[in-house]
Amino acid sequence: MLETITNQAELERRLRKDAQSSDIDNVVIALHFPLRANRLSLYEATETWGPFSLHTAKLGIDVGKELRDSGKNVKFLFLCDDWSYRDEDKELLAEKQGLSNSRLDNRWKITRSRFYRQISGPNASLPHQYKQLFTQYDFSEADVLRHNHGKPGREDCLYFSEQVLRSDDHDTCSEEYFRLIEDELNTRIDNYLLVSFVPHVCQTAICRALNETEDLNGMHVFMGTEGIRTLDELYEAGVMYKKDLPEAKVIRPRFNTIKRYAAAACLAFALGTACFFSGQEMRQDFQTMDSSEFDTRYGLRIGYNLRIMNTQKP
Repeated sequence: MLETITNQAELERRLRKDAQSSDIDNVVIALHFPLRANRLSLYEATETWGPFSLHTAKLGIDVGKELRDSGKNVKFLFLCDDWSYRDEDKELLAEKQGLSNSRLDNRWKITRSRFYRQISGPNASLPHQYKQLFTQYDFSEADVLRHNHGKPGREDCLYFSEQVLRSDDHDTCSEEYFRLIEDELNTRIDNYLLVSFVPHVCQTAICRALNETEDLNGMHVFMGTEGIRTLDELYEAGVMYKKDLPEAKVIRPRFNTIKRYAAAACLAFALGTACFFSGQEMRQDFQTMDSSEFDTRYGLRIGYNLRIMNTQKP
């Protein structure tokens, strides 16, 4: 259930109270910022969404310190929106005028890959905006979960790439977030509490993904990012809070054998559901509908597994 938070003090109190009341020892705090272009390069645009990126980082790190001091194992996750501003910014990366749209897209892709390689590896460092906050609370890059982008030189990047989490440009935010939880976090951490700060524009899609994700222990804060300049405006625009802390906590094993069984069960579920829904009609819809429309009709988990089956090489 979504609740409205009216001020910063109330939000801080709720986050501390709910996180401390949980008996889960592993905590993942997810922070969020967009990638923008500036003079032939890309950078962490922590100002694009108004006070959102740095304010939520301060909130998350502050809560993280308190949880760490109480004996919990705290890790941070940086989720980078590296696709939303591509069309708006890609011409800034062009070395000359008049490039075709495809060449501009390719320039963005090449520059993004170079950006990610620079923040990968054991010596990768956070930008000063985040580094300063981390140092203030005695955190470091060692406390950040890394993302394997599946590309050379990007196997242990400090940032989780939204583009990598999306199978193609037609994917929805819900599918992206679903993969973050199911394919990344659930396979790496046995039992965890996810504290996540999300732009308000993604609220509907993220809540949809959360409804499709089983047994998630989560605390999600949704804040405005468009046309907001101050903290007062941020809270006046409305902050929504969603807590998912079930009574029965489920331990998620990381063992490969169980992971394979789980994957097989998901595929079996998708196939069984396909039979139930008249295979001919579902196949036709799968070929003609876009991913979000198909997922709305048949469910995100079914669409996700069918797309995997459809793209796997024999």
